[in-house]
Amino acid sequence: MTDALLGLALGGLAGAALGTAFYAGLWATVRRVAAHGSAGWLLAASLALRLALAGAVLTLLAREGVPHLLGGLLGFMSARPLATRAFAGPPRPRAEAAPARSTAPEAAPARSTAPAAARARGTREDGRP
Repeated sequence: MTDALLGLALGGLAGAALGTAFYAGLWATVRRVAAHGSAGWLLAASLALRLALAGAVLTLLAREGVPHLLGGLLGFMSARPLATRAFAGPPRPRAEAAPARSTAPEAAPARSTAPAAARARGTREDGRP
C-alpha cells in the first residue's frame, strides 16, 4: 500500500513538472508566433517536441507501474490550470454585459411606393405619360 502511494506521489510530481514544461513551451510558442506573425512550421515543431517529451516521460512512468502512471497523468492534468494562472496572470474581471440586441432583421426605411408604381404603369408621378 505504501509503495502504491509513494508511486502515486512520485508520478504526480513528475507529471506536474512535465505539465508545467509542456504548457510553458506552448506559452512561449504562442507569444513568439503572435510577435512575428504566422509561423505554421514553428507551431508544428513546438507541438512535435512537446508531444515527444510528454510521450517519453509518460512511457517511463508506465514502465514503473500503474500508480506512477496514474500519478503522472493526474499531475499533468493538474498543471494546466496552475500553469495558465502563472503565465497569463490572474483572471481579469468580466466586463459588464452589453445590452441585448434583437436578432430580427432591421426594417428598411419607409419609402413612397408612388415612383415605383408610376414606372410600372409607364407614367410619371404626376400621372403624365
